[in-house]
Amino acid sequence: MTACPTGIAHTYLAAEALQQAAQARGLTLKVETNGAAGVNDELTDDEIQAAECVIVAVDRSIPLARFVGKRLVYASAGDAVRDADRLLEKAVSGKAPVYRGGHAFRTSDWKELGREYYGHLMSGISHMLPFVVAGGVMLALSLLLQHLFGRSDITTMMTNVGNAAFRMMYPVLAAFIAYSIADRPGFMPGLMGGYLAQLGTTTAPRLGWISSGFWGAIVAGFAAGLAVRLLNYLFRRIPQELDHIKTGLLLPLLSLLFVGALMVMAINPPLGRFNAWLSIQLDGMQGGSRLVLGTLLGGMMATDYGGPINKAAYVSGTLALVDQQYDLMAAVMAGGMIPPLGIGLACLLFPTRFTSTERCSAPQTLLMGATFVTEGALPFALRDPLRVSFACIAGSALAGFITILLGCGCPAPHGGLFLLPVMENPPGFLIALAVGTLTTALLLGMLKKPLKH
Repeated sequence: MTACPTGIAHTYLAAEALQQAAQARGLTLKVETNGAAGVNDELTDDEIQAAECVIVAVDRSIPLARFVGKRLVYASAGDAVRDADRLLEKAVSGKAPVYRGGHAFRTSDWKELGREYYGHLMSGISHMLPFVVAGGVMLALSLLLQHLFGRSDITTMMTNVGNAAFRMMYPVLAAFIAYSIADRPGFMPGLMGGYLAQLGTTTAPRLGWISSGFWGAIVAGFAAGLAVRLLNYLFRRIPQELDHIKTGLLLPLLSLLFVGALMVMAINPPLGRFNAWLSIQLDGMQGGSRLVLGTLLGGMMATDYGGPINKAAYVSGTLALVDQQYDLMAAVMAGGMIPPLGIGLACLLFPTRFTSTERCSAPQTLLMGATFVTEGALPFALRDPLRVSFACIAGSALAGFITILLGCGCPAPHGGLFLLPVMENPPGFLIALAVGTLTTALLLGMLKKPLKH
């Protein structure tokens, strides 16, 4: 089973890598993909029972109860893309542990603990992103229509709905982190904690409230999930006849009381002040410092092709977007598009540096770049990490620099070239893409040696 936070690229790249490695070994393998469009090729109970081992390559929390009693290899989707053969070797060795259910925190395996809680975080972010994307695009379309035809009831409706989608970001983020940790009982206190983070609720008068934002929502989500787990543990001896009192009254009341008190009295006041300070610093960051920030965000987008560093830069761009700092989102967007665009162009300009398989994939790679799917560069980076990474980071950093320099702005967090009509300074954004793409392609042409036939 494969799954990544956005469910767009790594999910299917991991599935393809596992299938190819299994075919090379002569193994029978079926892969269930849990992507943005839902579950495809779902594993049946009979198939699970018949399997010698189950490989779970995911970057977000996925229910594993159906695999209890089976040997299980747990890894990230990135691990499957980079080294699928190693995962298959572990699976067929007979040494994979039997999955007994439960959570990593019950063991002393800190690596598994970190992976589990990273999965919970990514589960929240994956559910949050559609609100950011849809809300951002709706706001951008509203601005475009107002510019072309003037203000109307339609544009007012689109603006209000887009803003409402943005306001749902933090409650959804916290709710699904908590749901990932504690299942359905965690959803309500997580949602409420995220809502309190959105409002910035404190004991002070409402005019003094400042949203604790993204970080407050993360704290709320984890606090809610862990509180429900703890309460379930404390109430484990309650007779089954009184179970409805536990689930219908005690769990929701006590978990909400805990999360509410935590957010209102301990988290929102300092994080709200921090967010206000950070917003002022970003607003005041002009000239050279702003250019450095755009360069850094652009370069980070090309560092690990959908991995944690890439996601950190992307989340930074979306948070800037909420504060209407569209130039930083433009730097992130350009930085994420350059790696596949530059590699695709290099395949066309320097065909002797690439295999026939790589050259055949050039159109697909260019299309992924045009639609802001950075992971399109990943297969090339895996085969030649040093040269490809250096060329991509250089091109992406340069593109991020140019978008800030030319005053580009991107009001939505996804879409690539499809967002050109609603961008600020579209010609400038195209210039940044062209320069960054050409830089990456030329560097690859210089660094990679012609292949021997």
